[in-house]
Amino acid sequence: MCRNIVLFLFVIGAYCATAQPGKGRISVAKNLAAANELLANGSYYNAVYYLKNALDQEPDNLAVNYQLADTYRKARDYANAESYYGKIVSSDDPALALNYPLVQFYYALMLKYNGKYGQSSDQFEQFIDQYKGDRSNFYTNWSRAEMTGCRMGQNQIEKEKTKVFLLGKNINSGYTDYAPFALNDSFLIFSSIRSKYYLNQYDPARLSDIYVAPRIGNDWGKAKLLKGPKRIANHHTGHGSYSPKKDRFYFTRCPSEEPTSVKCAIFYTEYANESWSVPLQIKEMNITGYKSTSPFVVSDGYKRERIYFSSNRPGGRGGMDLWYIVRDREGNFSEAVNLKDINTSNNDITPYFNEANSTLYFSSNGYPGLGGYDVFKVKMKNDGWETVENMEAPVNSSTDDTYFSLAANGKEGFLVSNRSNPFGINSKTCCDKIYYVDFDYEKPVEPIEPPPEVVVNNTKKLGVEGVVYAATTEAIVELGGVKIQLYELSQGDKALVAELYSSTTEPYYMPLEQGKEYVLQFSHSSYNVEKIDISTKGIGKNKLIRKDLYLVKNEAVTKMKVSGKVYTDDGKDITTLNNTSVILYRFNPQTGSREVVSSYTTESGSYEVDIPEKGSYVIVFDSPNHFTTSYPVSTIAPDGELGEGRDIVLKVKEEGAIFRLDNIYYDFNSYELRDESREALDNLSILLQDNPGVVIEIGSHTDDSGEENYNQYLSRKRAKNVVKYLVEKGIDPLRLKYKGYGESRPIVENDSEENMQLNRRTEFKIMGN
Repeated sequence: MCRNIVLFLFVIGAYCATAQPGKGRISVAKNLAAANELLANGSYYNAVYYLKNALDQEPDNLAVNYQLADTYRKARDYANAESYYGKIVSSDDPALALNYPLVQFYYALMLKYNGKYGQSSDQFEQFIDQYKGDRSNFYTNWSRAEMTGCRMGQNQIEKEKTKVFLLGKNINSGYTDYAPFALNDSFLIFSSIRSKYYLNQYDPARLSDIYVAPRIGNDWGKAKLLKGPKRIANHHTGHGSYSPKKDRFYFTRCPSEEPTSVKCAIFYTEYANESWSVPLQIKEMNITGYKSTSPFVVSDGYKRERIYFSSNRPGGRGGMDLWYIVRDREGNFSEAVNLKDINTSNNDITPYFNEANSTLYFSSNGYPGLGGYDVFKVKMKNDGWETVENMEAPVNSSTDDTYFSLAANGKEGFLVSNRSNPFGINSKTCCDKIYYVDFDYEKPVEPIEPPPEVVVNNTKKLGVEGVVYAATTEAIVELGGVKIQLYELSQGDKALVAELYSSTTEPYYMPLEQGKEYVLQFSHSSYNVEKIDISTKGIGKNKLIRKDLYLVKNEAVTKMKVSGKVYTDDGKDITTLNNTSVILYRFNPQTGSREVVSSYTTESGSYEVDIPEKGSYVIVFDSPNHFTTSYPVSTIAPDGELGEGRDIVLKVKEEGAIFRLDNIYYDFNSYELRDESREALDNLSILLQDNPGVVIEIGSHTDDSGEENYNQYLSRKRAKNVVKYLVEKGIDPLRLKYKGYGESRPIVENDSEENMQLNRRTEFKIMGN
């Protein structure tokens, strides 16, 4: 007996297997009986065999053609499904509309899945005009949304800076691979059925499980089973998501043999005493007889967790809806809340919330899209949600695109899709695979081979040539190994058109074009970078421009250092701190990326860092039980000099610790921040960026002059304005609380102007990390 796999745990169905049927010729009735038994158990690919046998004997049987088309559609073989639906639509059978009222709708849908947007739109329009059957409004609205998506597909222009890549066999190695999420950008957690034979024969390893693979450079290492969720027999395990502190793990279980009343359900397990607890169901998320799946967890304030999930439970707008519950600091779960402003009358699935940009990502087949499930995003605002946006191509395709998530750097992401790929088993679109999304893709510049030398009157054609020299105090000698890059300038932009390295045996030469502006750049790790502007406007086509260059060794730069003292602050005292990790990163201002240059651990309460060459850098300070702190260093200043070092104060990482923010100023009787306050708040925003898990409360205090209620009001508005400033600097508002304490918490008696000034203060309190 073939086992039915309820893979809405994995959103899109997986289809179980039976042994390959025998080859003996049997009657149409027996073929159909065998096919129907397989279809009842969800074994679509094996049912195809018997349905095609039946059609071989009765090729014009519309009922079998329709059943085969439907089976191919459910098996996600869109090309064959389109072919068989098209055959039925073109039939002149007078009972066609009565017996198969939705055939034109599904034909239009398969055309769209195959990227044939114009034909698809025409078929949807004909369907709307003709269909008068059950749920007419539902199918009409759905068709109109699909037609809007067809217009999007016809007009789509893929973003040049976004590129989607299929991950390799260390990740995509089985029947279906799904639910990817990068942990600290060092590991990829994902779920998979690691069986390649799952569709066509019995495989005891066919159950889904959760895996983790390490990042190795630009690739991923071999995946291993993730520790945490305890597996049980005959159940799929999938959709892993850690709590913010990584001490809880939420996941989905789905029985491989599904009784009517047992559906996919969400569980969690807790880490304590160096082991994971027995998983427990969350009754607030799971209702008997309904599916709940795809949990994703984010911080919801001090020691609170918000868990998004997808379910077809009662109270929703359509099939699968997006919901969330909140786990409070005592471990109690709230009632489920439906995201009614986002959900559609169709299916809305695979939620992922990015705290860095306060945006919810999900997949839906209810909004206009390019085909199947598309990925959408919607930004959270204080009183709800902003407008839902389609992520467009190439993130979305004409097939199903689900499980989108971002890496911590915000410039990389992951995606699950059944778009055509070489890992397909029975068809190119049968199976879900994991893709990597690069949002900052730059097309590799192909090496430009110098053109063969063309001689005109024994002179090279229009170009630039010369010799690169090393200028030292002892001598001037030819210098090899200098990277020479030729950039063409056009309307403020520059494009690399040629690149080569200097030689000590012959001059460099690069061809130029007439009427252009160029910049020639010379760079070497031990020498200062030099640039030369070149214009070919008004120059003849055989002109040879001579540009010799003398590079000066960057000894002054290599000797540059920054230094300072390191202190610890527990909110009460500031003292010297030893044994601090100091890491120097080279910083790319355009991409925001960092590259480690050097690191060491201090032995005393001071540090010293060598700056190797011109550029932008970030120095990061880290010590156990302290918050990470950093500051930028640049040698690319207008005067060419290195900025000074600074003393560093690392704040103790302890919940409840309170730290005073010095130099926060307001005008008298005002809650508007003065410009002098920005430096202190900018430093606080950097601390929050360096420590993305920390949640703080901004508290504002006054002295006791004035009326008590007014002081309370004034302090609250001041604290709120500090939070507003931090949000404008890019800090997630979910990480920021504010409270006005008025005159209620003086630190000294209000008996002098000096003491009153001490009581007029702004602080931040660690609420969670």
